[in-house]
Amino acid sequence: MLVADSRHLAGVKAWIANLFNESHVYFMLLTIVAIPVAGVILGTIADLLMRLIGINLKSRALREG
Repeated sequence: MLVADSRHLAGVKAWIANLFNESHVYFMLLTIVAIPVAGVILGTIADLLMRLIGINLKSRALREG
């Protein structure tokens, strides 16, 4: 059986380790929800940063010859 050593952890890390130890199903559901949410947040931040430096992803005008 797989277990996470949570003896020296605190806060969110301890909560995640204990969730993993108590129920692999709940840990799986948390992972399934957390990965897309993190992707949306990071994608939004990247879009804002590109807009700030002048990269416009909304227009698809090709400038070939």
